[in-house]
Amino acid sequence: MLSGTFVLKISLYDSNNFNREDKMLGAIFSYESEISLKVFLCLTSISLMINKDHLSPTTSNADEIGQPERNSFFIFLEIITINSIVIIIFTIEFKAKIQKFKNLKIKLKRKMQKNRAYKFENLKKIISLFLICCLTITTSTAFGQNNNSLSNLEQLNRLKKSLKKVSISDLGSSISVSEAIKAYTFGGELQNKEELQSTISYALMDTESEIYVDNNNAISLIIIPKKEKEVVVNKIHAEGLKRISEEDFFNRRIRFEDENYTFYGSDNDKLMPEDALMKFKSGIYKVHAYVDANDQFKLAYLLKMTQEQMNQDMEEAMKMQNDFEAKLKGKPFPDFTLTDLSDITHTSESIKGKVVVINLWFTACAPCIHEMPELNKIVEEYKENDDVLFLAFALDPKGSRLDKFLKKHKFDYNIIPDSQEYVTKNINPPGYPTHIVLDKNSNVVFLFSGYTPQAGEAIKSYVNSELKK
Repeated sequence: MLSGTFVLKISLYDSNNFNREDKMLGAIFSYESEISLKVFLCLTSISLMINKDHLSPTTSNADEIGQPERNSFFIFLEIITINSIVIIIFTIEFKAKIQKFKNLKIKLKRKMQKNRAYKFENLKKIISLFLICCLTITTSTAFGQNNNSLSNLEQLNRLKKSLKKVSISDLGSSISVSEAIKAYTFGGELQNKEELQSTISYALMDTESEIYVDNNNAISLIIIPKKEKEVVVNKIHAEGLKRISEEDFFNRRIRFEDENYTFYGSDNDKLMPEDALMKFKSGIYKVHAYVDANDQFKLAYLLKMTQEQMNQDMEEAMKMQNDFEAKLKGKPFPDFTLTDLSDITHTSESIKGKVVVINLWFTACAPCIHEMPELNKIVEEYKENDDVLFLAFALDPKGSRLDKFLKKHKFDYNIIPDSQEYVTKNINPPGYPTHIVLDKNSNVVFLFSGYTPQAGEAIKSYVNSELKK
């Protein structure tokens, strides 16, 4: 019994030192050894029970059954012999199980090696499949993006066909924007609402943008060019010349259609007069003008501003506009006595009792020319009303140049020539054109400098308001 217990402990102890496969077999072997040990103990117990009477210290009843009395020593020897035989049988069985365990272990190792090889093959297949999936997903994504770009271009082309292309000048003062307005780049990229809100003013002013309206003349589509970066130009045509300020350029009343003057773009290519004029009128091109040694204007570069530059320019313009309004608005218009081209003299006293609309301009002012058709419509609207007077203070002197200009460009205001001295000394606007509305007491109620398509509507609004008083 002690030997059996010892063997069991060895098997359990060794099983703790095995790897995972060994532990599995060791557990099975330990379980079988436990059964063998229980059999051994059971046999021994039976043997002791059979011989308990002979081992008892009480008087034997051998005489009563007619059998010779047995000596206790021989009985104990018999039990030891039986137990020894059982131990020998158990030991043989144990060795057989050890050999069986070794054989099973060898087979299991071979099987595990095969399993590892199989798993490795499976792993390679899984990795291959994973890489194929990744490649498929990547290809599909790229293909989807290309399809999306194509889809955007298709949508853009369909949208263009359903709308009417116009220029910002075609819209005049009645600019309205559709709630469903969309903006694309020329590459077909759809702009989100945030991008549209931040660029719509710049896009509408950009001569390179395309504008489309619906049946209600509301802007429904804008196609915008690539966002501009600040242009650094090597102005090869300006070598040896002196640059002058934009204000000086405007004061010289340079005419874009004059063949003696040349205008260039940022690529140093010469611009056609109509292209140069269109870019200048847009308001998003800054003028770099140059004169020769005799202070004669020779050429100018028209360079497109970035949106940041335009925003900064607009902030400066707004400040100047606010200062201009603070100086004149709500105050009497400066006294004057001036004669128009029809030889009618207008004075500060003669205009009282009328609502007076004044325009400050000059013949070389491109925005001034651009807005004339819209201003003529306002004159037409009030031509039957004697309480409304339209005066145009021209900086240009009376003469053939002004006459030639007015034959080409119809302007229905009462033209007062040679007004430069009066305007610069008494009004000094921050820019041209400048619009002013006076009430019936000759007080300034509205004034605005610069070009805007909404100027006509603003003028009519103030005129109507003053007429009702």
